[in-house]
Amino acid sequence: MKVIQLFLPLQIAQVQFVTAFPAQESLLSRLDTVLNKLSKALNGQRINPKVSSHNAPAEIPRSLIIAQNTFVQVALNRIEMRLSPPEHVSGSVDASVKYFGDVLKGLFGEMLTVAPRADWVGAVLTVQYPTRHAKTAIQAVHPAFKKLLTIPDPGDNLSAFHFMYGVRHGDHFKHITVQGYHTSEFQADIKPGEVVNIPLEQATIKEVGLQLLLDVNNKPSPTKQGTSEEFMKVLSALQDYARTAPNELGLDIILNQ
Repeated sequence: MKVIQLFLPLQIAQVQFVTAFPAQESLLSRLDTVLNKLSKALNGQRINPKVSSHNAPAEIPRSLIIAQNTFVQVALNRIEMRLSPPEHVSGSVDASVKYFGDVLKGLFGEMLTVAPRADWVGAVLTVQYPTRHAKTAIQAVHPAFKKLLTIPDPGDNLSAFHFMYGVRHGDHFKHITVQGYHTSEFQADIKPGEVVNIPLEQATIKEVGLQLLLDVNNKPSPTKQGTSEEFMKVLSALQDYARTAPNELGLDIILNQ
């Protein structure tokens, strides 16, 4: 009997790192030189959005760095970093995690050292399983719906599915989200500086599949080390979670792992 492989091998799409700390009004001036160096090293563009009021919420970004496969956002009380792994490592959890760790200790190391000590840090890993057996995101996630829930299957009438749960494990909170995803592409002749509104119906769906969002943070931990050290511990926990989560959910069968 031939077994149909519903999903292709996993791809690591990106990781999002967050470090949160008490609001610091002087943070941007403290980080200015470091952010300029980081932007140059990434061959990126640094943008400082205009914030109209000194009383604006601390969460509003004060500085951004936009580069290929990398995004950094600095607010007065948190720093967010998003990374996509190079194509040659994106098919491996272990290789992607090693790459993320190297970037944390290397490119982001000085920024994390100068930034305030974290109250907590967290990381969200986006793991995608493309499929050729579906045309939409909801069709792609339908096998997970049938595996995870015992309610009657609505079949082709299923119109939305978003499954999430979390647990505390030692010094970490762990959350997992199961959902469908799709990527689209547009074709348009756009001149530099031109703003164009492209209707969604003109987009071509490039890929659909099942997506796992694996979230680990150290909010429960009563004692914490430096920010970089805590990130490495969270990243290690995330690596283990990426290996075990599909099996814990019983999704390993449909994912052919």
